[in-house]
Amino acid sequence: MPVSALIRLARRIFRVPVTQPISKPAFKPTLEALDLRAMPALFTWTDATGDNQFSDPYNWGDTAGVLSIPGPGDDILFTNFAGANGPGGQSGGATGAGGPSGGSADCYGMQSSSGGPFNSITLTAGYTGTVTVTGPVQTDALYLNNGTIDQPAGSGSDMTVLGGATTNDYTWWLNPGWNGGSDFYWTGGTLNSTSNLANINISGSSTIATIAPANAGTVTTGDTINLNDGAVATMLAGTLSQANGGNLNINANSGFIVAPGPGKISYSEDLEFYEGNYTNIAANAWLTVESGTFATRPIMVSGGVFTLWGDTTARVKGEIKGTADASYMQTAGATYLTGGSTLWVHNTALFTGGQLSTLTTTGTDGLTSTMSSTATIKGNLTNTGADVTIGDEDGTFEGHVYGMLLVFGNVNWTGGTYRPVLNGDFNNGHADTWFASGTFTIGGTATIAPVAIDGEGNPIQFPPLESGWKWLVIMSLGGITANNNSPAITGPWVIVPSASKPPLLWYLQST
Repeated sequence: MPVSALIRLARRIFRVPVTQPISKPAFKPTLEALDLRAMPALFTWTDATGDNQFSDPYNWGDTAGVLSIPGPGDDILFTNFAGANGPGGQSGGATGAGGPSGGSADCYGMQSSSGGPFNSITLTAGYTGTVTVTGPVQTDALYLNNGTIDQPAGSGSDMTVLGGATTNDYTWWLNPGWNGGSDFYWTGGTLNSTSNLANINISGSSTIATIAPANAGTVTTGDTINLNDGAVATMLAGTLSQANGGNLNINANSGFIVAPGPGKISYSEDLEFYEGNYTNIAANAWLTVESGTFATRPIMVSGGVFTLWGDTTARVKGEIKGTADASYMQTAGATYLTGGSTLWVHNTALFTGGQLSTLTTTGTDGLTSTMSSTATIKGNLTNTGADVTIGDEDGTFEGHVYGMLLVFGNVNWTGGTYRPVLNGDFNNGHADTWFASGTFTIGGTATIAPVAIDGEGNPIQFPPLESGWKWLVIMSLGGITANNNSPAITGPWVIVPSASKPPLLWYLQST
């Protein structure tokens, strides 16, 4: 065989295949849904599947366009798709419009994940459905304008508003409450049904809550409302209807302000509680009525401060269980009634400790400035341990305005100290006076500790105070009765009653 033929045969036997390029599919990056959402998104509830489940990602539209459910830092929107137009809207993800039937679809199973709070939850004014909570929910902001948030008993369904939500186009557009910096903004709808009892916790020193019922109407809750850790809530004109044994607890360093505002003080039911409810003002907390009428179920002051500004009224209904008939009770802390204000208790105001004071208010009649430290309690007053002062809260007397604590009812005084201030420059001069339209009964450990001052507000020592001078300090249209040599008197004073029997007037006379 020729050599050339042998070479060709060898090449066929030992030939190395020619390498060809390998065809690869086009590169298509795939990432986890959470990785696509490096930035929080707005999730709009659509219920596209019609199963009403919060946990179904097909029931959400979101601005990231990712099939997912709301997570930490996200904004959640419940709205009526019959007219839903706004940022986010139905973009991305599921495209259903409120489920098979459209409109406001119910949502079941809302709860927070362990990764942290939502940024905001909003139920718009057009939403008429029910969002059911089946586990703890934490959110930096909550805006309830209509519809219902339901928290079934036994589901661990408390809701906590932490404050500090991140502002963005969605929160600004959806919630006018942002204009006032509110983290909890409630204008309508029901926060939990009246048949369930859960909690709404508003927590944090920078957290602001506003309850502003639309058209001064009514918002309803079956929750206990807890203001914690410095949170402050403001109630504007309208009615907060609280049912099923829920309370309003104002805890340490937190506050509640009632401020209907000019032109809205004609609304007589600014805050209403059902039987068995009460407002608890704990140590270092406060409740202040700045204008209008504050109508409420019982109030318990257990270390905080309750204040009525001038020309305001607090109507306190019902009674605190275990106190016989007390609509208003103070065990510690202070009650401040500014001149011209009225604390109207439908049963009894009971003071077992702390301070009861009228404060001076300054106004004008158009020509001259007017000052008053006279305030009113409508209903019976029982004092077993509180200090009573008029026109003063801190023991200083410069510029003291003499006034009256008017009680339109009976007074039963068996403990605590009454500290009237007297004008020591004049016999029968000005003095603070405690008045009762009914009977005035004194006994137990009740004590009077008068202070006589001169025109500059300096206490007058004994001597040179003139002996035999007297000042009117107690009045009662139903008569004054003192038992067991009471009250005790600190200083060189004696009590001189009027001649009527029982006496209607009590004077203090210097000795």
